[in-house]
Amino acid sequence: MKAVAIGALAFVLAVAGSRFAHAAEVRLIEDFDATWKEGRWQFSDGAEFPGAKGTLARSKEAAHSGGHGGRLGFDFSGGGNYVAAVLPLADAPPIRAVRVWIRKPRGTGLTFRYTDPTGQTLQKPFDAPAGTWTDVPIRLSGWTGHWGGAGDGRIHGPPTMIALLAENSGPTQGAVFFDDVRLVLGKPGPEMVTEEVVAARFAPDEQWRLSSHGNRGTSSLAGRTWRFDFTKGAERVGIVPKEYSLIGLPKRLRLRARGAAPAHPVRVQFATHFMTFEKTVGAFKAAADGHVELTFAAPPAEGWTWHGGENDGRVHGPLRLRGIWLEAAGTKDAGELELVDIRCQAQCPPDRRCIVRAERRGDAFVATVRCMTGEPMPAAMHWTVRDWSGKPVASGTRAVALPAGAEAIEVSVPVPPPGHTFLEAEFSLDAPDQVTPPALAYYAAPVEGHGTAARDPASPFGMGLYLYRYPGNDQGLSEMDRAATMAQAAGVKWSREEFGWGRVEPRRGRFDWTFYDRVVATATRHGITVYGLLAYWSGWTKPYTPEGMEDYCRYAAACARRYRDDIRHWEVWNEPNIFFWKGPRDMYADLLKRAYAAIKEANPQAQVLGISTAGIDTKFIERTMALGAPFDILTIHPYRRSLDDERFVEDMKKAADLVRRPDGTRREVWITEMGWTTGVGHNAISAGFRPTSQRDQAQLLARAYLGAVASGAAPNISWYDFRNDGRDPFNFEHNMGIVTRDFEPKPAYRAFATMTRILGDARFDRTVDFGPDVVAYWFDRETPGAGCVLVIWPTDKDRTVTVKVSADLPVPVIDLMGNRRVITLTGGNLPIAMRAEVPVFLLLEK
Repeated sequence: MKAVAIGALAFVLAVAGSRFAHAAEVRLIEDFDATWKEGRWQFSDGAEFPGAKGTLARSKEAAHSGGHGGRLGFDFSGGGNYVAAVLPLADAPPIRAVRVWIRKPRGTGLTFRYTDPTGQTLQKPFDAPAGTWTDVPIRLSGWTGHWGGAGDGRIHGPPTMIALLAENSGPTQGAVFFDDVRLVLGKPGPEMVTEEVVAARFAPDEQWRLSSHGNRGTSSLAGRTWRFDFTKGAERVGIVPKEYSLIGLPKRLRLRARGAAPAHPVRVQFATHFMTFEKTVGAFKAAADGHVELTFAAPPAEGWTWHGGENDGRVHGPLRLRGIWLEAAGTKDAGELELVDIRCQAQCPPDRRCIVRAERRGDAFVATVRCMTGEPMPAAMHWTVRDWSGKPVASGTRAVALPAGAEAIEVSVPVPPPGHTFLEAEFSLDAPDQVTPPALAYYAAPVEGHGTAARDPASPFGMGLYLYRYPGNDQGLSEMDRAATMAQAAGVKWSREEFGWGRVEPRRGRFDWTFYDRVVATATRHGITVYGLLAYWSGWTKPYTPEGMEDYCRYAAACARRYRDDIRHWEVWNEPNIFFWKGPRDMYADLLKRAYAAIKEANPQAQVLGISTAGIDTKFIERTMALGAPFDILTIHPYRRSLDDERFVEDMKKAADLVRRPDGTRREVWITEMGWTTGVGHNAISAGFRPTSQRDQAQLLARAYLGAVASGAAPNISWYDFRNDGRDPFNFEHNMGIVTRDFEPKPAYRAFATMTRILGDARFDRTVDFGPDVVAYWFDRETPGAGCVLVIWPTDKDRTVTVKVSADLPVPVIDLMGNRRVITLTGGNLPIAMRAEVPVFLLLEK
């Protein structure tokens, strides 16, 4: 029998007097070796959703630590929703969780089912990292569906059956491997626990500052001392922090201070995704401990108003504290408050109390741990640093004592000596009864050289630089140039830039081009061609009316006329199929018709980019075309959780076929947004987007660009976006960039630079067939004597692929980080060991 690791380190379990100083009893029920019995497991093809095929087998390939494991194979080429490995159980004891070692393909969803003695089956999704063995605990709570038996969604006794499902959400064919299935004995615990945590201390690192609304001469903030003055007619004064997410699911908050402001109601603002919550929550009252305080329920409780984004009053991702305001409420006085803290009653699953995030700070990798507990918790932090090949460079373990109340504690390890293009530090927290995803920190070496400042409109390599987001002051313009300089060095040749109507034309007929002239000049100076996004409504017009659309068209024409020599492509609105367009959907087709005519009149050479859907919204595209809206190029934002290479290429071709002209010719399809966010998963709230590791972001970027070009349908791609929008590790919008907020390169930046430097002068020629589960594209380089490039990667697993070459010559092989090695052929065969889903470039003679 294989050894099964359970619980925390011995020194952790030996700590006396702590409610965390115990490990649950665990019973191994299947290791596919000593416990194996033929016919015990059953295979299901999910017959209620016909089309799926698959197999369930005992396999040495499926073992995580020697011996055998279980292999759940799937084939969804004929449809279907899932396949399952089903294990009937007799005389099982009461349990509170199931643990299983799992390795799954990227994109494949996992579901767990539990049948109780009444015949009721309950199910819930669960997750595991792709491509690596992970010991996954599955709690018996958080069910998303149930049927049969008691029919009440509650467990009634020990399991009579458990099942592991592979969902049809990723690759069409493949397998999920699983091993060492264990029952964690005991009664199921509560779905959520509540703990008090400190949400804010008004400390310097929280960067509290005065709000820009209503504070001129009426308020000041020095450290924690907030002075307010309503004697000069101000209606509202406020302070705002560096925006950050609260851990857990906030239920109630308590704002504490010293001083007095009894006559002034307090208004609080939170954000979630693109939506803002606001509420006047009451006034400060004296507390028994000498403070003044204010307690209130968190959103989305009764009384909160909301606007923006989904605009449905629901929490879409972690809550972020936006700011605190005092309202005059008719009282003209002055005073001050010494701010103490904000305490939060927050909920989380009992085994998800801890969050670990990691980052590189200069010469150190630093992990920060916060744990929602009412008393200190003993733990151990394991860390490993790896290079791009996955080879460990350094490792270690450190005992830590986790403070109560989600106070932060840090573990720092040195960055290994120079000489690496890439380093990945993985921090794994081992704490009793806790399931804490590992945290990752990265180093990517800067790229060498400056790139070319010559524009190349034929290049497919675009990027959402969004230079318009930088302020127009000296610091903002300096950062704008810094971003463009880094983009030039990486080989960026296109940028999508929003020409905000309210900034271009702040008053009817009064245009101010100063800032946008600088944006265009900065891009041009660095060899980057701009295409303009025309959005959104200016504050003085009447949105979603014929008059408003006429105003929009005059603004669009003015932009096209002003930049006729610099910008030949204009995109009409952004994602009108979702909440960025709040009028009737069909009205967008009318706007596109009018804007198309206005732009063409201002510059007949201009190309109009239209429809601009979030995802590939086939119905919206067809409806807009049916209403007669003209456009030259279809723009789409084909975001997806995972990247099935073959399916992605087919999606691009289908999109191009969808918008064929009446004469049968294809319009081009431009990807004006696509990307994957990095960051940290939250311990209580899902934002709808799973963070991606920076390593995975790098290979996803390369595969997306390569697949789009190889499709022959999408000749221009712009990643969203170039620079992280912020520093909140839990906010997916803050972590989409390929450089950090501080302009440090992420691995995706090196991957982009490697790709553009190898393929900058190349043109796609053909797809090369290396059999199933291998993607290979052939590019011819146009520079005389430069030869050609074969880009290749396996999609299912690590493997060695043999490339046959006509002559026995040394072949340079370059990975995504730009590391170069030379392989000498033997008899025309070039064997290359490759990792799944990680492209490599072979430089070959023609």
